[in-house]
Amino acid sequence: NGLTLEPQGRLVVCAQCDRAIMRIEKDGTRTTLADRYDGKRLNGPNDLVVKKNGVVYFTDPSISLRGGNNSGFKELPFNGVFLVKDGKVTLIEKEIAAPNGIALSIDEKYLYVGGGGIKRYEVQPDDTAINPKPFFDQGCDGLKLDQRSNVYCVNRGALWILSPEGRHRGIIV
Repeated sequence: NGLTLEPQGRLVVCAQCDRAIMRIEKDGTRTTLADRYDGKRLNGPNDLVVKKNGVVYFTDPSISLRGGNNSGFKELPFNGVFLVKDGKVTLIEKEIAAPNGIALSIDEKYLYVGGGGIKRYEVQPDDTAINPKPFFDQGCDGLKLDQRSNVYCVNRGALWILSPEGRHRGIIV
């Protein structure tokens, strides 16, 4: 599903049906960066963003599992937002029913996560994200920011444009 380039130019992907975060190496081989949390398989990573230092943040809803949250294949009792750093998977949030799009501010001080709305977290020097605050009350799928920190999100078949403060600026149908 989601994909992005990391600082060395390799592709990092949400291998949703494999329930993993993978990196495509320059020779074409795949390296699994994350496929479990606390010994349990991920649900099906949906979207991700990579920080300039190589840390990966990703969303892990259960939408790719047959039966969703009621799937017999679901091992985690929640849908989460995670970070991968130095080979370790760390939980950031498990209170979003269906986390989806994810993005970093240009200065990497804030992490934005979409689900039923958009939450904005403060990124700490150790790369953890804390203090989630409501940013926008509409649901959204993908998220991206421009050089001026305007937030772009897909919502109801259109691209919504939000100011850095979360105010609605416009819609591109």
